[in-house]
Amino acid sequence: MSLFSGQRMLDVMIVDDEPRSIDFICSLIDWEANGFRLAAAAGSARQALAILASSHIDIVLFDVMMPDITGDVLSGMIHSQYPGIAMAALSSYDDYDYVREVLLNGAADYILKHRLDSRHLIALLDRLRNAIRSSESGDAVLTRERMDKFRSFIGNGDAASAQEMLRSIVSSVSDPASLPSFAVSFLDFLLSFDISTGYEIYILSNAERMVGSLGNGDFGIASEAIAHLSELSRGIGRPKSQIVSSAIKLMVNGYAMNITLDDAAGVAGTNPAYLSRVFHSETGCTFIEYLTEVRLANAFIMLKKGHNLKSVAFDCGFKDYGYFLKVFKKKTGVTPLEYISLLEKVKNLHKH
Repeated sequence: MSLFSGQRMLDVMIVDDEPRSIDFICSLIDWEANGFRLAAAAGSARQALAILASSHIDIVLFDVMMPDITGDVLSGMIHSQYPGIAMAALSSYDDYDYVREVLLNGAADYILKHRLDSRHLIALLDRLRNAIRSSESGDAVLTRERMDKFRSFIGNGDAASAQEMLRSIVSSVSDPASLPSFAVSFLDFLLSFDISTGYEIYILSNAERMVGSLGNGDFGIASEAIAHLSELSRGIGRPKSQIVSSAIKLMVNGYAMNITLDDAAGVAGTNPAYLSRVFHSETGCTFIEYLTEVRLANAFIMLKKGHNLKSVAFDCGFKDYGYFLKVFKKKTGVTPLEYISLLEKVKNLHKH
């Protein structure tokens, strides 16, 4: 008799375009003895969506790199259309952008296939079962609806309402075991705001402390992060004139080139002195400071993808490698290697 005979058997679907991967996952455990039923296997995201439209599924385990619709896109579609389904990614690719995207889309975890064994699979399925129970009981689950509310509060600079919402979620938890997973999801949510390189470094530097405290029911550090984000969002949301918007567009599209204030003034149809004055008034920084921020933001993206440091420097428009290192440290407070180390620490938080 199954240990879970008194509970509802949860139906699982595996989505992977490689039949051998599906066979491997299916063979790892005695599914029904652990309270799960293999209800379906799909060889593509489109097939998975067709099954979801006609069958009851509680849990979806999906591959990330599939030829028709990738797993990060699939997870977003499932989260939007079937918010009650619990998900996890099983991938051969250790890519930070994919990890963050699928977690923001509601997936509970992102596990590399070569690390998957029976023990890890059972632990994963148990977490997904707990997530379903928590969701059904209103416990700490960062649903799309909650994320939208957080974004609305933060976008309006209303830190107090966002903090109260976080406090309400954490305080109402009946199963404390769901908090660590919620903490990691909330961290990824905070990192999804592309406000500034300084903000990202701030969140990454406090990630371990925030996840640890929030996972123990203490929302103090997360509350501070909300306040910081709300203040930054208030400034970002201010309307900008046409000439400033034109200058910013030039930076975003041509950051790799040697852009000057004169170039931006020519594009905006004004003189450099006037553009410099208006630009600082509307953005709170100089033309060069803003251009450096754009270049660093793109450097962050390249570093996350594992690009060589020297190629990052030149491809992002910096004069030389030494200058890139100097500017990076001055603007962010960390070196590129320290930034990469912070990213690794966040990746490790998802593995616990």
